[in-house]
Amino acid sequence: MSTQKEIIECYCNNIRRTSRIVTHFYEHIMHPTILKATQYTLLYVLKEYGPMTINNLSDLTKLDRTTLVRNLKIIVSKGWAITEKDVSKAHIIQLSEKGYDIWNKAYPYWEQAQQRINEILTDDELKYLNSILLKLENSIDNSFEDV
Repeated sequence: MSTQKEIIECYCNNIRRTSRIVTHFYEHIMHPTILKATQYTLLYVLKEYGPMTINNLSDLTKLDRTTLVRNLKIIVSKGWAITEKDVSKAHIIQLSEKGYDIWNKAYPYWEQAQQRINEILTDDELKYLNSILLKLENSIDNSFEDV
């Protein structure tokens, strides 16, 4: 049986718990736009990088295809993105005009959430946090090849 100490020291639990809290925080602030945090991120990537295959989007966002497709179905059904097949029959996804509009509406709320995080953590803490998360992501992602 797990002890409370083991639960508190579980890195996975701590990261997931914090991730849920931060996600809920962003979604609470962005509530007037109806966008979920994951939807905002996908719209941002499509806005920044333009039309791309679902595989490319999966690689950029580090979302597995199943999760990505589930999220894209919602975005496409709301008219925020459109998909089409290219000559190789790969699905291409791109932001629609409606998607640009909802992203632009959400951006100030996202900035407000970002600013609040900037008030909680110092610049050095944010840089350190980002470097730790990136190190974990890269190290663990690459370690799957060793298993």
